[in-house]
Amino acid sequence: MQDPGARRWDSADLARSRLGVELAVVLAVIWAPLFAAGICDRIHPLDWTLETELYTLVLLIGETCLLLYIVWNRNGTLRPLGIRKTRWWAEVLWGVGIFLALRAAGWYLWALFKIFGWVEDAEETGRPEGLYAALLPLFLLAGAVFEELLVRGYLWDRLSRLTGRRTLALFLSSALFAAYHPYSLAECAIIFVDGLLLGTFFWMSRSLPRVVLGHWALNLWLYFA
Repeated sequence: MQDPGARRWDSADLARSRLGVELAVVLAVIWAPLFAAGICDRIHPLDWTLETELYTLVLLIGETCLLLYIVWNRNGTLRPLGIRKTRWWAEVLWGVGIFLALRAAGWYLWALFKIFGWVEDAEETGRPEGLYAALLPLFLLAGAVFEELLVRGYLWDRLSRLTGRRTLALFLSSALFAAYHPYSLAECAIIFVDGLLLGTFFWMSRSLPRVVLGHWALNLWLYFA
């Protein structure tokens, strides 16, 4: 007669193996192309236009739908992604607080790195105009939704389940978040810290909207302030 404990262990081990395969597929299909695109953008910076933004938007919508399907198919709910009933006024207030925390951390780290000569003042670039300028907030919102869904909602949750250590998952997901951005090492370090902050707020609340709003507000500030 088989030991019931062994059956339970086999079931848990099989579930973890399947979860590991699922995570590997998501990393290969979604994260790896982002990382490759970031490397290409470092070598040959992309000239963002309305056409490239629209193309990227279509890709983000498709990848977002894929993530939603994967989680729903496995869990029967989207709660692991932080999608749940919420009070939107509270999410907006939290979003403002998260934005201020991100802004303060970015300002402090930029000032610190500047002392050591690791960063220089950014050059002024022409602001978008016309239809592109009108649609840019929508593109930035789509990017924030996708990134938070992928990094905080999916990667942190799956890494937490696989490793059994939420703090380790927080650092790993933040490193994956920073790695695909096409910026300097110092700027990616700031993005890593931003990832730690966003991940901590998500960990505390398991609510996706507030981290999306905070992330979106930061991107709006960076582009328009």
